[in-house]
Amino acid sequence: MEREWKANTGYISLFQRSVQTLLLARKISRTVKKLEKELQDTPWIDEEERQARWAALHRENARVTHRHILRYRGFLTKVGQAASIKTGELPPAWVEELRGLQDELPISSLREVRQTIRADLGRPLEQIFRDFSERPIASASVAQAHVAHLSASGQRVCVKVQHRGVASMVGTDLATVEFICKRAAKYHPDAPDATDLIKEWRRASREEVDFKIEAMNASHASTALERSGLNIGCVRPLPEYCGRRVLTMAFIDGWKITDVERLPPGTDREALARPLVDAFALLVFQEGLIHGDPHPGNVFVEQLPNGRLRAALLDWGIVQRMTPKERVSAARWVVATLSQDRVEYARSLVELGFEFDAYADQDSSAFLGFLEASMGSSAWMFRDSIPSGAQLHILAQMQKQHEQQEKADASSERPRQDAGFTKVLSKIPGVVLFFLRGLEMLQNICGSLDVPLPFSEIVLARALPLLQVSGAAASVPRPLPGPPDCPAVELAVRAKLQELEDAGDIIGAQVSVLACGPGGDPRWECRVACGRSDVTGRALTERMPVPLLENSLSVLLFCLFSAFQRPTVTGKKLSFDSLVAQTWPDFSQREKGNVTIGQLLRHGAGLARC
Repeated sequence: MEREWKANTGYISLFQRSVQTLLLARKISRTVKKLEKELQDTPWIDEEERQARWAALHRENARVTHRHILRYRGFLTKVGQAASIKTGELPPAWVEELRGLQDELPISSLREVRQTIRADLGRPLEQIFRDFSERPIASASVAQAHVAHLSASGQRVCVKVQHRGVASMVGTDLATVEFICKRAAKYHPDAPDATDLIKEWRRASREEVDFKIEAMNASHASTALERSGLNIGCVRPLPEYCGRRVLTMAFIDGWKITDVERLPPGTDREALARPLVDAFALLVFQEGLIHGDPHPGNVFVEQLPNGRLRAALLDWGIVQRMTPKERVSAARWVVATLSQDRVEYARSLVELGFEFDAYADQDSSAFLGFLEASMGSSAWMFRDSIPSGAQLHILAQMQKQHEQQEKADASSERPRQDAGFTKVLSKIPGVVLFFLRGLEMLQNICGSLDVPLPFSEIVLARALPLLQVSGAAASVPRPLPGPPDCPAVELAVRAKLQELEDAGDIIGAQVSVLACGPGGDPRWECRVACGRSDVTGRALTERMPVPLLENSLSVLLFCLFSAFQRPTVTGKKLSFDSLVAQTWPDFSQREKGNVTIGQLLRHGAGLARC
């Protein structure tokens, strides 16, 4: 239910606001610690009862937090919205309780709206708009939106009006939340560490409360998307009716993209989702714009006059701009992540602006552990989108695998894979934080639409041309002529690779030639994996892992996750730690019996062992 809200921005009010938020955080922290101790002291309690106690505590803490956010609003709303999409990272009770913050918020009074419009545009509301809805159609952390018609042209518009006093509260909230994140990381190691993201929000929030900057970002994005020909909409500001606290845009008729029940029967959901992900990648690598807040409330399904549907991007207040050099570095990082090239991955991190501890030894186990874990978690963001019905099962299995790995590391006294993060990494650049945040939100949207979309394929299609144009992707040296005793099959393979390279279809390839049949008269079979994944210009050998990226990674992950949800024909269930030979006995030849599915997917062995 909507209720009016008035900001209190005096020094005493801001101080009280900060204190109350800190007290709430301390209360939640203490309840968590208390329950942890109670469960440690009562080991005889079964797992079902333990989970029930945790669920009840999370439910209560989430309710209290929700009420606190609705009372104080400001940047706290943005934090709650971010938490509401953390399915799989936060307990379900938190996600469910905070989901309403995406679009159900208190509103500013019409009187305050009139005052803001007059002060910002220099004229009273009645002189600018022929009619103006008294109640907003949406309210968010920074502003609320009203429907109106321009007096001059009669055009239907959406008028975004900033809540009075919100700019003053942002600084206070950011400092408070950043302090809470630091303390949480110290006393609750298992909690997600959002410190770096909050720091980047601190920078972005200064621009978010200046609607002239948002209008510039939206105009840039709208022009680029229209030029691209993608079937996607974008808000279009009307500059003569915009100020620092008022933003007037052409009205977009539609609804939240996650309101799937409003989609007509037979709607092609992939036709909605694919252009959305493609537009995100295009704006990043072609225009240097990262939409930092594509949560479901900021992505609409727009209904065009001809009845067709398309996705539309709203709210360009939080945007990270990239320099041409950063765009090339980001493209190299994406390719290195997907090809699991550790050397190129480490180089791209430095180019992007990652900062490492001055005492971190790049040959140490901590640094190598960080590199492995970082590369794995980054690659996970490029997975095929997982339909919402399968997400919980897959995330639960991943959590189980993680716990098993932790136990194995503890028993062997090896450092945890992610233990090196805090010891090695001192700064994550905003470009990467916003890019990964955008991908995460898009993954959630596609999951809600039940669309298995190949993210890696779509992003690579936008990243690789940038590397080629910039010269960062050098062609691999042409195959050398075969030696005098070269078999006919090798000559045929070399000729085919030469043909593909001349056509510009590949940069590198892996080739495996197998002798099948009787030893005296073998039948030769050739297996080739080729693609555009290596951008360093190095000649490749059979021990240099270079997976085929154009389609196989997306198809493989989708098939893999589908297989993990059901037993095999032998009745055995698969996981990342399952031996390949468990379902493919012949694979155990040549000392490959201990190779797991996870090792195979990481391409750590090369074709020599596969």
